[in-house]
Amino acid sequence: MTRSMGDRGYPMAKRRIRSLNELVGTGSLMNVPEVSETLNVSAPCVYAWARSGVLPSVQLSEQVLRFKPEDIKDFIDARWKGEAG
Repeated sequence: MTRSMGDRGYPMAKRRIRSLNELVGTGSLMNVPEVSETLNVSAPCVYAWARSGVLPSVQLSEQVLRFKPEDIKDFIDARWKGEAG
């Protein structure tokens, strides 16, 4: 089976991004497990990126982080932009 370069051989990633696109503009926020699954990284990685400012987040309380789907989409787009051409 031949895959396009756009999916980079990761069909699950395409499904995660499609789900992310459905959230963009709804006003809902994503939690750490959802972002972790979407980006296919560990929860500690999501926390570290948020702490360092690499991944924009919304601090709802001392222990609660949320993420705007638009910010997660922008994060993905910025990292894949160089691979698209």
